Amino acid sequence: MGQQQLLLIVLSVIIVGVAIAVGVTRFQSNAVESNRQAVISDLVNYSAKAQRFYRTPTQLGGGSQNFNGFTMSPLDT
Repeated sequence: MGQQQLLLIVLSVIIVGVAIAVGVTRFQSNAVESNRQAVISDLVNYSAKAQRFYRTPTQLGGGSQNFNGFTMSPLDT
């Protein structure tokens, strides 16, 4: 092989390596952002349940302007 061909092979290997590294980094940052959004969504749902309990009269199973008796389901479900 000529020197030019070896140089092109080395250059292409470097470019492919950089592309793979960038892809892995983007995938990891996307996974972190996805997990963050899932946590935010769970917290919004729990806060909505708490507000619903707070505003519901005691006769209908709510707290009647009180959070006493409000329980949350386990977070690992």
